[in-house]
Amino acid sequence: MLHGLRSAIFKQEIRRCSCFLNIYRMKATQGSGTSTAGYEVQPTTMKIQKYDPTTIKTSGIPPLVTKYSTQGFTIQGNKIFGSIAIVPSTYFSWKVTTPEDICVEAFQLFTIYEPRIEILVIGTGDKLFRLPPDVRTFLKKYNIAYEVLDTKNACSTFNFLLEEYRLAGALLIPPSHIPLF
Repeated sequence: MLHGLRSAIFKQEIRRCSCFLNIYRMKATQGSGTSTAGYEVQPTTMKIQKYDPTTIKTSGIPPLVTKYSTQGFTIQGNKIFGSIAIVPSTYFSWKVTTPEDICVEAFQLFTIYEPRIEILVIGTGDKLFRLPPDVRTFLKKYNIAYEVLDTKNACSTFNFLLEEYRLAGALLIPPSHIPLF
């Protein structure tokens, strides 16, 4: 029974393929400029372009976070392992590996960077983490607005701010795991 069903399905597929071939042959034998009720298969060309860093300039392109993983981040096609600190024109490795490591010294970069950033987005890994009181006092002293989010939302918020031409900075810690769904 099962064998007969498979055979019937197979024959039906052969008929469907031969029908398509007949339509293609019919179109090919008719000259161009005529129309048929069938499908027209047109040749396609493709050019494979190799990445050459000497010809592609990244100046003027903001450092958008295109990917993140448990190991690090991808910015402008460059993979950075571990935590990162991003300012509007460039990015650096950040020595903080867990939210508990966040201290006042980790924010020194944003006090000397010119032009001053408007907002600092802080990605704390898998879940939210409340900044220590001395860090909040430090950021308030230097008039640095901040937003603390999990890393997934921090990446998208940072990219959104850059797309709106805001002077934004980011401190991002990679998440320890990424759920599949």
